Amino acid sequence: MIANRRATGRSAAYESWLRYMLRFLIDAHETLPTSPEPLEALLASLREPRPRAPEGLSDSSRKNVWAALRMLYRFAGERFGAVDAMATIHQPSIRTKLMRTLSEAQMQRLLWVARKRGPRDYALIRVLLDAALRVGEAARLRWDDLLFDNDGERVWYGLAVPDEGKTGGSEVPILPETYDAIRRLPATGRPELWLNKRTGEPLTFSGVQVTVRRLMAAAGCGGGPHTLRHTFARLYLLKGGDPVSLQRIMRHRNFATTRKYVDLYLGDVRRQHARYSPLADYADGGSTPRG
Repeated sequence: MIANRRATGRSAAYESWLRYMLRFLIDAHETLPTSPEPLEALLASLREPRPRAPEGLSDSSRKNVWAALRMLYRFAGERFGAVDAMATIHQPSIRTKLMRTLSEAQMQRLLWVARKRGPRDYALIRVLLDAALRVGEAARLRWDDLLFDNDGERVWYGLAVPDEGKTGGSEVPILPETYDAIRRLPATGRPELWLNKRTGEPLTFSGVQVTVRRLMAAAGCGGGPHTLRHTFARLYLLKGGDPVSLQRIMRHRNFATTRKYVDLYLGDVRRQHARYSPLADYADGGSTPRG
C-alpha cells in the first residue's frame, strides 16, 4: 500500500503520516483482521493512557487512525479482494472545542526551555512559531530550503516549505533571528535540518512530534506542534495582521479554514474592548469616572 501511494505521487510526509497511523494496527495484529470487532477494540483502546499521551490519543488522532484503516481496507479490497472489515465502523466523533494556543508568557517560557536544551531544539521551536509550519512540513526541511534574498533595498529571509500534499510547495517568510538560529545548527554534512541527538539520523514525523511535546511539557504548557501553529495565527491577528495575509502564510486552500482562527481571535477582541474602550473607565457608560 505504501508503494502504491508513492507511485501515485504522494509526498514523503504523507507516507510518514500513513506509516505512523497504521503502526497501531501493526502493533496489535500480525495479520489483517477480517471482522470489525478487533478493529473496534483497537479504536476503543486509543482512548487509554499511553506513555506519550497520558489522556489517550486526541479525537483528531483517533479519527486519523480510523481514516488510515479505511484506506488500507479499501486498497486491500481493490487489489486482493479482501473483506472490508471497516465498512460498518463509523468515524469516531470529535468534540467541538476551542483551538488550544499559548499565551505570550508561555511562548517565552517555551523558547527559554528550548534554548537551554540546545541549538536544534531552539531552532525547531522558533521555526514552528515563526513560520506556522505543520509538523510534516517541519520534519521535511533541509538546508537547501533555507532562503536569503538581498535586492539592494531590503533583506528577506524565508523557508521553501516542501509540498505536504495540501497546497503545494511555497515560500514562507521568517524573521532574521529565526534564520540565524537555523544557521547556528552544528554542521554535520547531512542535508536534513533536524537530526536525532543520539543517533545522528534525521528526525521522523513522529520524532519531531515527540521532541516538541517534551519541550512543551518541560515548559509547563502542554500541547504539540499544531498548538504552535494555532498560537501563531491568534497572536498574528492580535498584533494587527490581516486574515487575508494570514491565509497565505498558513497556506490554507480555503478561507473557511482561516476563518476558524478569526473566530478564535474574536474572543480576544471582546476582552480587549472591555479593557480598552474609551468608556471603560466610566462607571455609568460615559459620565462618571470609576473610583
